[in-house]
Amino acid sequence: MQFPKHQPHRSEAYLASIRKKNCMCCGAPPPVDPHHMATGGMSSKCSDLFTVPLCRACHQRVTDGHWQYLDLRYKFTQAQAWRRVAEQIQDLYLEKGGSNERG
Repeated sequence: MQFPKHQPHRSEAYLASIRKKNCMCCGAPPPVDPHHMATGGMSSKCSDLFTVPLCRACHQRVTDGHWQYLDLRYKFTQAQAWRRVAEQIQDLYLEKGGSNERG
């Protein structure tokens, strides 16, 4: 049985909102790049929801694999970036009328 190919969520409006934030690593002002935190596999990007705002310089370092440099220079880690992704998704969910209470 063959499964359908996963189609990641795409939202230009969400990416535009990310571009208006400061770089979460060094604090550089907008505009910034939305960095996709994971790949969708087979050299495709993951969902646009899994993005964090990074200035061009920090984005280049991350895509070149230099997380250690960012950790040493700015005390910025991948764990912090993933935490930011989770916070952004929660904020978006609450904006859309979701509840913060567990049922």
